[in-house]
Amino acid sequence: MKKFSDTTWVMIGMLGGLAGGLLLGPVMGEIKFIGDIFLRLIQMSISVLLAGAVIEAVGALKSQDLGVLGGKTLLAFFITTIIASISGLVMVNLLQPGVGIPAITGMEYKGGSEVMSWGQAITEFFPKNIVDSMAKGSTVQIIAFSLVCGIALSLANNTQEGSRALEMVRSVNAIILGMMHLILKVAPIGVFALLGWVTGVVGIAVVIPLLKFLLSLLIAAIVTYMCMLIGVCAYARISPLTFTRKLYRMGMIAFSTTSSAVALAVEMEDCEKRYGVDPRVTRLVLPLGMTLSSAGLALYLAVACVTMFQFFNLDASFSTQFRVVVMSTLATLGTASVPGGALVSLAIVFPTVGIPLEGIAILAGVDRFSDMIRTPMNVFCDVVAAVAVASSSHLLNKETFKNVA
Repeated sequence: MKKFSDTTWVMIGMLGGLAGGLLLGPVMGEIKFIGDIFLRLIQMSISVLLAGAVIEAVGALKSQDLGVLGGKTLLAFFITTIIASISGLVMVNLLQPGVGIPAITGMEYKGGSEVMSWGQAITEFFPKNIVDSMAKGSTVQIIAFSLVCGIALSLANNTQEGSRALEMVRSVNAIILGMMHLILKVAPIGVFALLGWVTGVVGIAVVIPLLKFLLSLLIAAIVTYMCMLIGVCAYARISPLTFTRKLYRMGMIAFSTTSSAVALAVEMEDCEKRYGVDPRVTRLVLPLGMTLSSAGLALYLAVACVTMFQFFNLDASFSTQFRVVVMSTLATLGTASVPGGALVSLAIVFPTVGIPLEGIAILAGVDRFSDMIRTPMNVFCDVVAAVAVASSSHLLNKETFKNVA
């Protein structure tokens, strides 16, 4: 008998919750606490997960790679992620997938907002006390600390103490990832409980934004693709049509498996043999991109946040959406390679911008479909970064790009 995959079970949980809510109505509210426990299980290890993933990714770099090539790589990741976030915001504001859907009683945001100057906002990126920041769940401050710590570890990783410290970080990360695997095993139950409660109160209307959400995400991905394609091809002076044609093999693997890790081997081979990118670039940029770059996830987070703003009728001012761009960019740093990383990222970003965590359950049911959009976008943007870095460092063989099919 064939076993169902984890994503299939999540979809079964979603459909079961929708059906249970419609058939049983408000009585499904009695099991909402199960969904709340699931959300807390995700939240409880986020701070350690973020810190460990970023410290390991940066700390594993050799000190010489932290120079010009590393700087160009990080800049390319930053630019592609920002473009994806902004494209997502533009399209979701135009299409408004969450508008017109009735809000859910008891799920409105109860927090407040404090108006800060630009200087104060930037200062708040940096922690006074990392333990206090982790206790409060201050995600931006955790990432800032982790980047500095990772750089220090990278500079020391040729020493015995540095190597031991890096191995310790890797061991802790392996344990935390094991925890996430266990927690995500109960995701179908959590989604069933939360969506059963939601549909028991609101009804079938809650399904409408899911289809509109996926359409908005797809259109935003296409727009992002075109912007990045034009930009990198103009910069490297190569053909956009040739560039697109060479994406087919890795794109299909990413689409069908929804795994950047599975696509990595093909991605590296095609970049070196078909795009003409020097191995020194591919072996730094592409593996690092799995952890530090996830433009597809940033795009998804931006669209998800504004959809939920519209759904819950929350304030979505320019300053709030700017925070969405910042958080969508930063939240991808530590969760790009995490199983179920989108759900973890939503749990990071939603509280920061004032969206109820229950909104995760609304989007979890279509996570498999959105992942089929996110993953090819992640792979594509890593290739864009590799080509841009190679071109800027004169490590792109244009004859290979032109002549190899």
